[in-house]
Amino acid sequence: MKNLKMLLWGKFYQMIYAFLQCVIEIILLSYFTIIKY
Repeated sequence: MKNLKMLLWGKFYQMIYAFLQCVIEIILLSYFTIIKY
């Protein structure tokens, strides 16, 4: 039972990590675009 819980938490953290990476990428892209113009 504990193993399943750890597996679910791992998937949850992976999703959050991927989401944060996307957000950071978008922020960096818009930031550099603003600097260029």
